[in-house]
Amino acid sequence: MYKYRVDDSTTKKVKALASTNSDNLQKESAEQLIDKIKKYNSLYERTNTIEYNAPEYKRMDDVVIDEDAIKKQAEGELYEYKKTSNDKIINDTNLKREQLQQSKDSLKETFDEQTKSMGEYYDKIRTNASNDANKRGLSRSSIVINVLDAFNKDEIANYNALSKELSDNITKINSNIDNLTQQQDKALSDLDIEYAVKLQDKISKLTSDLQAKQEKVIKYNNEIAEKEAEYEQSYAKLVEDMKNKNWSKEQDVLDYVTQYGEPALTKYRQTQIYNIANEYLKTLDKESAMAMLNSNSELHTLLGESNITKLLKELSK
Repeated sequence: MYKYRVDDSTTKKVKALASTNSDNLQKESAEQLIDKIKKYNSLYERTNTIEYNAPEYKRMDDVVIDEDAIKKQAEGELYEYKKTSNDKIINDTNLKREQLQQSKDSLKETFDEQTKSMGEYYDKIRTNASNDANKRGLSRSSIVINVLDAFNKDEIANYNALSKELSDNITKINSNIDNLTQQQDKALSDLDIEYAVKLQDKISKLTSDLQAKQEKVIKYNNEIAEKEAEYEQSYAKLVEDMKNKNWSKEQDVLDYVTQYGEPALTKYRQTQIYNIANEYLKTLDKESAMAMLNSNSELHTLLGESNITKLLKELSK
């Protein structure tokens, strides 16, 4: 059986023609919709006070008062104060302890030097006394023995005096060192109390600040809710009024703005434009309608991005 084969050049021409026809049809459809919207917009030509901006009432985020979070924040803000104060108490105590220990070491060194010097002194005078007695042939006399014994007793007495002085001073220093630990413990305890007071004050301040913010947010959001309610009420009245009146170019737009508010009239106008576009797009196949909406910049301007998004969503169902 004979089959006719279309050559490639003819196929390309047919496809190009089909594409051109499709583009022309899409362009024609877009122009028709643009014309419809412009005719509707011409009703508003008497005023330039209407804009394509729906009212946006943005609420403020709620302020959460979390006691644990507040305490953690307060502790964080007081961390350096507590650490610095704590370190200072400990460092001051350690410094005093080192100074007292150095005093002890110095006393011991002085005692050793004094006892050594004293021993050398008594050794010397005992030697001199013995040598002098030997020269006189009195080395065994009771006089020399008593003199030497007196030197020994004097040395012992002086040594005991130095030793007692050293012992007394060291006892005092040790007592001061022991007191340092108690003083440090008390200072740290006082710091804990002072810190607890500061922490509570900080928590109270942070809580108070958050409560003040919370009140402002509640007040602001309540005002927004009132505005939204007023807007919805005005819009509902406007829609009802539009059902009972014939809109025309002769109608004074500013009267509606004054009576219902610009946001309500803007929303009505956007809604009407959306309805015009939606009804028209139903006459086209979905692919062509979506392509037209996506590609035509003038339609984007006339419809607004919000309406474009809604129409594309409707077409994609």
